[in-house]
Amino acid sequence: MPTITPLPSLDCANPTPYPSPVEEIPEQFQKFQGARLAWLPFPYVLTASPTPTPPQGPPKPAVMLIHPGNWNTGDAFDLIQVGNGIAAAGYFVVAVFYRLAPPGYIYGQPCHEDDDTTAGWRMEQEVNDIKALVRALRADPRCNQKVGVVGGSAGANLAVTVALDKNPTIPNGDWPMWCQEGADDRPDCAAMLSAIYDFSDWTPTTGDLMTDRPFVRLGMENYAQSFPADLDTLANLPLNPVVLVRQGGGPSWPFKPLFLTNSYYDSPTPYHQIVTMSCELEAKGLVLGTDYQRLTMPGDGHAFAYWGSWDHESDPHKTVGEDVIAFLDAHLK
Repeated sequence: MPTITPLPSLDCANPTPYPSPVEEIPEQFQKFQGARLAWLPFPYVLTASPTPTPPQGPPKPAVMLIHPGNWNTGDAFDLIQVGNGIAAAGYFVVAVFYRLAPPGYIYGQPCHEDDDTTAGWRMEQEVNDIKALVRALRADPRCNQKVGVVGGSAGANLAVTVALDKNPTIPNGDWPMWCQEGADDRPDCAAMLSAIYDFSDWTPTTGDLMTDRPFVRLGMENYAQSFPADLDTLANLPLNPVVLVRQGGGPSWPFKPLFLTNSYYDSPTPYHQIVTMSCELEAKGLVLGTDYQRLTMPGDGHAFAYWGSWDHESDPHKTVGEDVIAFLDAHLK
């Protein structure tokens, strides 16, 4: 097996403030120090001096987009076309900025050299950011209290994690104040495009993931802080999605509606990931087509790259993006 060196941190050059029309979320949802959580609202019109187009009329159901990027790169501006499309379907849409693993940063994020080295710490950091953003979105006056999340690749992993995780923040009242005193802060539904559902499942579609897909392996190791990857450690991380599935179920922890998509030869995300997740959900009694949806695309497209592609399902022919919007309509409207 080849040796893969952990990603280095960049010199800590504090990134510049967010450009207009990015909005920082209200202070009560920020972590009080360090990184500034924010979102890009839609519809977004690119002009010489871009300004947001304010939503008209009463509050709408809201959709949060979580960008891909191997947990260490990318930003909300990667999703302008997708965000505008969902907004046109009658939603208040935001694409979010969340803390990144090395070498990435967002505005105000401290140097990675100061990171806790505990396995899973960066995972907790990014998931907590998404939890705070979900709570802020539900409280926004432009939202009617209904919230869905849509993510691609690393963003899909974050989306399914917050949709599954009903464990309250401990101690009570600590940031991000998730699911406190019996509340359920989880989004009302979640759609995942090319997600990692089990960090310990490296079953390849073709070839050997350990040797042929170093990008995937390195991204997981970097995010989970396990160098080299220890599969037992990864399997038991509290925020590994399949671990959360095993905890869920019953009246106190019902499952939220989930929409899983992958392509057969998805180059970064092995197809077996969606198979593993389906098995875990069905082991909890969930029924495909009733309790959760699954869509498999031919080819090797990844995440939002197949958003506009024909879904290859029965008539009427739809794109993957149209399927996701129909899923959102079913659970948010």
